[in-house]
Amino acid sequence: MVSFVLASAVACCGKTLSFKDLLKRLAKPCLRALVTVFHLKVFFIGSFFLFSAILISLGITCIDHPLVLLPIVLTLGVFSLIFLMYLMVVWELGSVISVIEENCYGIEALGKASELVKGKRLLGFALNFLFTLIMALVGCGFTMIRNDQKWVSTHIVIVFLLIGFNGLAMMLLYMSFTVLYFQCKKIHGEEIELQGSLEYSKIPSNHLVAEDLP
Repeated sequence: MVSFVLASAVACCGKTLSFKDLLKRLAKPCLRALVTVFHLKVFFIGSFFLFSAILISLGITCIDHPLVLLPIVLTLGVFSLIFLMYLMVVWELGSVISVIEENCYGIEALGKASELVKGKRLLGFALNFLFTLIMALVGCGFTMIRNDQKWVSTHIVIVFLLIGFNGLAMMLLYMSFTVLYFQCKKIHGEEIELQGSLEYSKIPSNHLVAEDLP
């Protein structure tokens, strides 16, 4: 995720960065991203337990009316999924901010993402919905193909293809949110702040010599 965001950010700013330089600059963004992801996991676990508590309370209340309980649970599940994708706009944009901006990570990055995404939240939701729909359709397709096959080797190939597709989808998702980050900064009239290490650009030695000449 960090490498995808950094490479996309450099490309959006019209700069170039070699693969070797990119590897050298991954350490600090990775640490900041880990802090932000830790907070996201805490929020996600809290949301999961809240949803589970609501389901259990509904189950206890409507245990004698299963025909009423099933539609309620399905409706609640759909709305919860939509609300989660809506929240993930801020979460994913916060992850992008923690990678690009040097002194912004964790709760601060999520707070800034919440302010920055105003006016573009529906676009972020559309991106999340699109990628979720694609992943669900592909997952169902691979499941149907796997169930029709009896060979273990075929199952292994299908699993590897699914993992590869998932990685490609996540790469495109974070690239899209990096572009969304730059659009939001432009709308709010904020300057683009790449981390200091990414503002570095090599100048040929002969150019330096030419400048030093009288």
